[in-house]
Amino acid sequence: MPLRPLRLGLVAGAVIIIVVFGTYGYNYDPVNYLIMSFAVLPLYAAFRVSRTIRRKGRVEALEKMWGSKGDPGRKRENVELLHELLLERGDEPIVDDVTWTDLGFDEVFARIDQTRSTPGRTTLYSALRRPLLESDRIENRAAVIERLGEDRGLRFAVFDAATTLGEQKGHDVVRLLWGSPDTSANLLPLAVAMFSAAILSIVLVFVVGPGAIIFPAVPVFLSNAILHTVLRRRFEHRVESVSYLRRMISAARRLVGQNGIGDVAPQLGKATARVAGVYRRTGFVLGKRPDPSDILDVAVEYINALFLLEVLGYYASRSAIENRKSDLKVLFRSIGELDALLSAASFRETYGVRCVPEFTEGTRILADGIVHPLLPKPVANSIDLGRPGIVLTGSNMSGKSTLLRAIGLNQILAQSIVACAAQSYRTTVFRVVSSISKRDDLAAGKSSYLTEAERIHDVIRFSAQSPPLLAIIDEVLSGTNTVERVRAAIAILRYLAERNAITIAATHDLEIAQTMTDSYTLLHLADDVNDDGITFDYTLKAGIVSTRNAIRLLEHLGYPKEILEDAKKNGR
Repeated sequence: MPLRPLRLGLVAGAVIIIVVFGTYGYNYDPVNYLIMSFAVLPLYAAFRVSRTIRRKGRVEALEKMWGSKGDPGRKRENVELLHELLLERGDEPIVDDVTWTDLGFDEVFARIDQTRSTPGRTTLYSALRRPLLESDRIENRAAVIERLGEDRGLRFAVFDAATTLGEQKGHDVVRLLWGSPDTSANLLPLAVAMFSAAILSIVLVFVVGPGAIIFPAVPVFLSNAILHTVLRRRFEHRVESVSYLRRMISAARRLVGQNGIGDVAPQLGKATARVAGVYRRTGFVLGKRPDPSDILDVAVEYINALFLLEVLGYYASRSAIENRKSDLKVLFRSIGELDALLSAASFRETYGVRCVPEFTEGTRILADGIVHPLLPKPVANSIDLGRPGIVLTGSNMSGKSTLLRAIGLNQILAQSIVACAAQSYRTTVFRVVSSISKRDDLAAGKSSYLTEAERIHDVIRFSAQSPPLLAIIDEVLSGTNTVERVRAAIAILRYLAERNAITIAATHDLEIAQTMTDSYTLLHLADDVNDDGITFDYTLKAGIVSTRNAIRLLEHLGYPKEILEDAKKNGR
């Protein structure tokens, strides 16, 4: 029998029991009122059926999500918040803003992100901004992702916990845990006194009589309603976050004891046990506005206001939350990591990014069949990147920038979601820094040359640090004149060749490539000119490119013959 009609039938049965025996008892024997208690049985059965319906819905949602593409139009409201708050505490990012933009990670994040909770979204974003640097943590994360891909039961357990927790609008729970503590006055004694006064006023009504309603009941309840309204406005965003913390603890309890979640398991279990007091104290913190159309919601809100239950819950839990912040952060990160890794496992299925990278000693990247994971029909290349690096030449539109982005992107994916778009990928851990997109900074009054020069200076600074640097540079100092650009680019590449870095530099200037013959590996991407125009195979080849296509592209676009002939003549 379908579940929804069954639930409706059970509820109808309970109503019939109450109506029939309530009416019968009233007319004949009041003892028959007791038979109405049997209505509990179909109501309980309806409740169990409702749970089955919700679980079935979540199973269907998981099946729909698994192996599907993330939504690039999904709002990214405050998803960077955890990253920014960690920066304020001196936690320097591994992937900085320029590299993130250069490699197109906004779109990559959108494609990976199928998380169901606030901890999941913020942790996934943070994981991509902070790739792992320790091989043991990378191996542990890889094992969890593999298990999520293979174990349907574990996959549903994580999905169910994250879905039940859900997202908090504004992600204020992140501010509650990592931001500044609430330093306003703790009004718990006042709330306790007014709650006690409300209870006492009700007792007086029964002891003294209905006259006690006028005094003190009415003044007390009116004062409580006003106090509830004023205080809730003051800490409304925190109340919502406290309520979200309670749900987070409940979600963590669902995951405790799950096999296959790696080193998340022991810390999750210990932290969950230590925050039991926080869970108890937040019981009255509802964290949401009542729905005026819901009678039960309205009734609960009146009780909440008249007895200051939410105010009591908030102030009673404030010190407990502050004392257990470290454990609550563990829960946030643990749930967030599992939710994020579930998205990573689904991303592997969707885009075929199933190559698990192998991390080895030395400063080298050996990639076989590497591609950009988001391209619909990518051309695979194999590359051996050792120190000091590669100088890549090629004509316009030959795919140099795409190849640079593919290498940088795959390296970060290897250290974050432990998967690469390649046939095989051997590497060590790197810090990836790029200088690809050229732009003027009009707000700061900086030309593209000055902006790029500052960026290259960052690359030079990072090349003296640990871990090794993977520097990805497209057209070194392209914003200045050719003579000085070539001289400066040669000097920079020679300098980086002696540092703790592998550099991949793409250039149109053949003189730069020719000068680097004795140090850097020289590769190129070529084009082919035929009657149909210019075609590209996007395949890496050894040596320096031997063709140029700038004028031929103008010819293909239909530029006037006068311009083309003049350009060819001036080029001789």
